[in-house]
Amino acid sequence: MKRILISVIFPICIYGQSVQKINSFGFGFSNNLETLSSLFNNSNAKQLLHIDYKNKSDSSKNFRSSLFFNLPKTENNVMTIDNLFIAIGYGKQINFLKMKKLNIYYGSDFYYKMTAKRARLGPIISSSNYGFGVLGFLEFEFAIDNNLSLYSEFNMGFGFHQNENGPDPGTGLINWYLKKISTKNLSIGIRKSF
Repeated sequence: MKRILISVIFPICIYGQSVQKINSFGFGFSNNLETLSSLFNNSNAKQLLHIDYKNKSDSSKNFRSSLFFNLPKTENNVMTIDNLFIAIGYGKQINFLKMKKLNIYYGSDFYYKMTAKRARLGPIISSSNYGFGVLGFLEFEFAIDNNLSLYSEFNMGFGFHQNENGPDPGTGLINWYLKKISTKNLSIGIRKSF
């Protein structure tokens, strides 16, 4: 897992740094709309945490990588992280709405999804419930000062996901299906630039 993240994020960081050296790191809570609506309709939506890295390649374009996931839970000495998404994408600033403190970005991310499990006694991480697809996003970033900003993002997309109930009992095959997905509906976070 660590090797995958390093091999994907490192080339993006090096490319962006050679162009302009403008980086930002953010974290916050995602899936806020679904979590709030679950209070009223008995659904089981869970809060997601997100960590993201953004690297500006010029004044309006940026490369981004994100990691979002449910809080880890431990049951029977096995730690499980549900809905672990690894996303890499490209964003662009909307220039015709230039405001002093508010920046608006749009773009797309490609994601890979899984559920990761790790036993307390073993160093091996197993995974299941895979998926992959594309997400389109719209992001609002409000500058507090030169290096700190509040941001909110909404994304929507689709992808192919494995059936979460496991293999089909009749055939033993794992079924894949096309699923509409929104992991950051009204996410709220804070971003530090460096």
